[in-house]
Amino acid sequence: MSLPKAQGAKPARVKGYCWRANGSGWECRRTWTEAGGKRRQTYVAHLSREAFSQLRRKHHTPGNLAAALADWITEREHEKGNG
Repeated sequence: MSLPKAQGAKPARVKGYCWRANGSGWECRRTWTEAGGKRRQTYVAHLSREAFSQLRRKHHTPGNLAAALADWITEREHEKGNG
């Protein structure tokens, strides 16, 4: 599945998480596979296009951006009490 051109670049992959286009940003979902092979996902948070643009401006290299996204995910899960 390709994203619409207006959506822009998709956030970098972070192990154990996936991004799904939603409105003017992305939903972050935690993914795992159960013992029976069934894939599960749970909602973590919404990353707006503006917030992602700010992260991209602040962290220029792909490695730094991936680390910043991992930190963003950790903060959101901690806020929800999942971290």
